[in-house]
Amino acid sequence: MSIPWVEKYRPQDLDSIIIQPSLKKIIAALLEKGSESLPNMLFEGSPGTGKTTLAKVIAKELKATFLYINASEENGIDVIRNKMKTFCSSMAMDGLKIVICDEADGLSAQAQDSLRNLIESVHVSTRFIFTCNHPEKISAALKSRLKQIYFEAVDEKPIMKRIGEILKSEGVVVPKDQFPKIAQLLKKNYPDIRKIINHLQYYSSTGTLEIDFQELSETDVFDKYMELVIGKKLSEIREILRNNKLDYEGMIKKVFQKVLDGELKLGENQRAEAIILCAEYVHRSLNFVVDKEINFADFSVQLMMIFGKEK
Repeated sequence: MSIPWVEKYRPQDLDSIIIQPSLKKIIAALLEKGSESLPNMLFEGSPGTGKTTLAKVIAKELKATFLYINASEENGIDVIRNKMKTFCSSMAMDGLKIVICDEADGLSAQAQDSLRNLIESVHVSTRFIFTCNHPEKISAALKSRLKQIYFEAVDEKPIMKRIGEILKSEGVVVPKDQFPKIAQLLKKNYPDIRKIINHLQYYSSTGTLEIDFQELSETDVFDKYMELVIGKKLSEIREILRNNKLDYEGMIKKVFQKVLDGELKLGENQRAEAIILCAEYVHRSLNFVVDKEINFADFSVQLMMIFGKEK
């Protein structure tokens, strides 16, 4: 099977990571001093800027045993009790242990409260690295125990260089008319390096790079739509409906697929409700509804209400 490029070309050392030079210099100094100087940290910044990659590289460089938790999937008190505490209390083969808690802004309030005591009780043997896109969702009490580090947008030149290296390594043919499109793709998704690489792999599937901005635009509209639904911003959803010609059944089916695949932060009852909602509104749209825009707007309101329920 083809390995996703974001994993195949994920940096394995500090020199290869594309982050702001000042941060790379600080991390290099910490690694040189050794594990004892490493603080508990909170990596903040927009998606695809290297937060998780840097956390894993730190663990690798220090030869530390590490536990990886994705808090968007495991966000309750049980993961603290059953996984983190067990890992922290176990004997390490050698040296430091590191807990990497990815997407920590998905942790429940109870889980965050529990972590405060855990961090302090295991400080001799274990360090914690949290990553998040929305630091405002992390409690002040937990933040006070962590060194907050913000990942700034980096210069576009090293990103473009990495793109060229990947395309060359994969043997992708790049027609001349694609070079300005690569630059446009970068600007469109900057600073999300992960998203840029994912798009490149998709548009290189034939062995020749063929970037389709019409399809890309439709994908971006859906991503924006989901962001607004989760944020319960109905007025901005109305703007999307007014300014874009949408495939309403296709949009609902995309929601269904994301719910089915577990990509959205929903509890089991919410997932069941969302699946039933998708089935009902696709059926309505295909069989009964005259005004599909109104039907889709109604679907969006119902979906917002599901996201607003307790998990």
